[in-house]
Amino acid sequence: ASLAAGDSATVTVTYSVAADVADAVAGNTANASSDEDSAEGSADLTITTRADVEVTKTDSPDPVTAGTNLTYTIVLTNNGPSDAQTVSLSDALPSVSTFVSLASPLGWTCITPAVGVNGTVSCTRTTLAAGASATLSLVVKVSPSAVDGSTITNGATGASSTTDPVAGNNTGSTTTDVITRADVSITKAGPATVIAGNDITYTITVSNAGPSDTQAVMVTDALPSQLTGAKYCTYVSPAVDCSAITTYSGSISLGTLIAGAAVKIKITATVIYPQPAESTITNTATVSSTTTDPAASITWSTATTTV
Repeated sequence: ASLAAGDSATVTVTYSVAADVADAVAGNTANASSDEDSAEGSADLTITTRADVEVTKTDSPDPVTAGTNLTYTIVLTNNGPSDAQTVSLSDALPSVSTFVSLASPLGWTCITPAVGVNGTVSCTRTTLAAGASATLSLVVKVSPSAVDGSTITNGATGASSTTDPVAGNNTGSTTTDVITRADVSITKAGPATVIAGNDITYTITVSNAGPSDTQAVMVTDALPSQLTGAKYCTYVSPAVDCSAITTYSGSISLGTLIAGAAVKIKITATVIYPQPAESTITNTATVSSTTTDPAASITWSTATTTV
């Protein structure tokens, strides 16, 4: 109502600056008046923008089986206080993986490698409001040759043209353990009949249905006493290249057999003469590997031939 001569009054007014305001210098003026006089005062307010862009990343499954898919869930959040402008997200795929798919929210533009190819996923959007977040689902396929017991570490990094006051949380990373599983099977085929004194030929097929490469594959086949002078060769269908024939000693090391592959072994031996008429030659081959087999695979196979 009145203000005595020489007195003063202080009025404090608090404003909230909208999160979408850009860097600017804003003027503000206050007016005072009475019956006798009026006055005004002004001040400039410097507005700066700050946006704390944070990235978190999780994996599933963990552990992951070599040769199967691994899903990364990437969450980019703008903790504010300002809107983040020209937002980007990048993720260089692990070296032992290839791209499968990416699911991103509306408003994002993403560039990905081709399916089955390694590379970098890059996504951008114009603005991410303060307090908003975006969740992206990235699926990669882990190489069947990834080593059992190894780990895959991968990070995704977010950025913005708006100054970030907390740069330490711009990258989210996760580490995934790798296990290997390989469904290895064996079949053996031989003739229904053979004449004593002639050669007999067996064909053994070793297959790896995956999903991982299988290591230290060993085929064991103790030939029966009716046979002598055994030799063998290995080949991959459809070609039958038996130029490298080797004396057979009862077992064959195939080393690593990649997922989805099959190897054939041809064993040739002579049936010792004489043999009882209508006797039989029974022969069984088995396969083993140091890689865990997830299925009840056929790890042995028997061929029976009448003499």
